[in-house]
Amino acid sequence: MFLSHEQIAESLRHLSDIHPFFGMSFLAFKEADIPVGSTRAINFTHIANTVLERHYRVTPAYQGFYNPFITARKADRWLSPRYASTSLQRITTDTFGDVFIHQKNVSEWGWRNDYVDRLAKHLRSKRIPALHLAVWLFRNQRWPKSLGPFDVVGALLRKYQITPTERTLFETGAQSLVPNWLADDPVSEKDLLDIVGRPRSFAPEEGAALRLLELKNIGPATPFRYEPAERLNIITGDNSLGKTFLLDSIWWALTGNWLGYPALPRTDLPKNASLISFELASETGRAKRFSIPYNWERQAWPIRSKCLCRN
Repeated sequence: MFLSHEQIAESLRHLSDIHPFFGMSFLAFKEADIPVGSTRAINFTHIANTVLERHYRVTPAYQGFYNPFITARKADRWLSPRYASTSLQRITTDTFGDVFIHQKNVSEWGWRNDYVDRLAKHLRSKRIPALHLAVWLFRNQRWPKSLGPFDVVGALLRKYQITPTERTLFETGAQSLVPNWLADDPVSEKDLLDIVGRPRSFAPEEGAALRLLELKNIGPATPFRYEPAERLNIITGDNSLGKTFLLDSIWWALTGNWLGYPALPRTDLPKNASLISFELASETGRAKRFSIPYNWERQAWPIRSKCLCRN
């Protein structure tokens, strides 16, 4: 069994307000096993790059990394290949310098004796969602059929040797799972890029055809299902019945862009009640289905697929 792309999308929502230090630098130092109360020589760029390459390289076609954590650049979460030696090292030494025994421009690193308390202050009353971080980190790992959410959390704690004291930084209890949180196959690169969006340097994909569109509690749709015919489709109706709304939704499903204003979910229902689902077929006829929940924190639909409409 594998973690489903629906669960990966859900878990990403819960990581977006956590500082990248905790998912990158902290794990790198844990893997390097730096001491507490003393120092040891390590190469920060090397240990950070190891973690970035393992967990944050989404596609081999882009040499940089993807940042699922808090950022001022929400429209572009893609990081440069030199992120470890530039921004991440600066953040680690400046913003989080109080948790280390370390001098700038020196390769000696160690934790201060009270580093856990200092890290807790940096979290500002939050805790790292262990399950959701683990879902992202181990998104391609094969799991036994008997897998439970605490098994996923346990894999994170074991892999990075999180001590009992450090576990106070994490939320390790029950956390939100989508109904179909497991899948028979690992998330594909295309599915993952459809969740996180593509780097600006990516050329658009071509030849996608819409097979199905379902709108649930979006605009006037409560719910709505559209299955186009293979060739000609005629959409008729009086004014203000939703013809343009339907075409805009189709265009978004095919391209990831709204022609005008984006469709908005209903605000009188629970936040998880609004969903856009669609099925796209490639030129070879292979179809893939996507179910995209609205991201209330970002106030946006989190997909930016770049395929051209030929339907």
